[in-house]
Amino acid sequence: EFGSRLNVELHLNHQLTFKKSLKYVRSFGFMQFGEPLVYPDSNHRIGLAVNGASFASLYDIHAGETYEIKIIL
Repeated sequence: EFGSRLNVELHLNHQLTFKKSLKYVRSFGFMQFGEPLVYPDSNHRIGLAVNGASFASLYDIHAGETYEIKIIL
């Protein structure tokens, strides 16, 4: 449900690389600048982002790698 917090984990090669409670929102406009979020992207998939910044840069996520995403309610 929009507005709820989700516990998000990213794993690379079975190693935990990211763990944080993120708010699930309809769009970036529901968050303050610089806040990380979970949102439904244009293809109706889950997206991880930071409003006004790069999630990948801030959390050292690399393109071309295969991450396992775990979302714990």
